[in-house]
Amino acid sequence: MGLLGGKPEPQKWSYRCSPCSMNYPMAGPCQICGDPTDPISNDPPDADWEEKVERANAPDPEFFDKPTHWRFEQLVFAGAPVKFAEKLAADRTVDLHMACRVFREAPLDLAVEILL
Repeated sequence: MGLLGGKPEPQKWSYRCSPCSMNYPMAGPCQICGDPTDPISNDPPDADWEEKVERANAPDPEFFDKPTHWRFEQLVFAGAPVKFAEKLAADRTVDLHMACRVFREAPLDLAVEILL
């Protein structure tokens, strides 16, 4: 609740794991990879935030061959976090169709845990 008992105040900060792109309401280790979470502001984004996010999440084109890049795109489209999709796309032992189905049908944290 607000100071005067009105509407609840919006949470000013939340936390994100940079490698996994998972958001958390409180600070602490990431439940997926164990890395520490970083505070992020819930302030309105800059006008060019979409371009900044796209550039930050763009895969390294020299890292991917065409089949790996295609696998990466399919995983991201299915809902996989970018860094996790890069790892899965490069691992040819992972069944792409099963992985995409898991990301489409399970909550994100459960999908990552299943596919680890």
